[in-house]
Amino acid sequence: MGNVIIGKLLIDPSNPSVIYAASTSGIYKSLDGAATWVKKIAGGFKDITFKPNSTSILYAEANGYFYRSTD
Repeated sequence: MGNVIIGKLLIDPSNPSVIYAASTSGIYKSLDGAATWVKKIAGGFKDITFKPNSTSILYAEANGYFYRSTD
């Protein structure tokens, strides 16, 4: 991911190989336990969380904007 500041890491409780990172350069997703990362969206994200009772929907915040994702 380079030189970025991670605001929060989120591990999928049903599959610990899936990890999300909210960072100063965007939201990243790993499918292999953090060996590799793919940037899903650019932006200065500080927080990310799962929808209650669902790991298929994520909520995130960046610069006062609220984001919802299903991928």
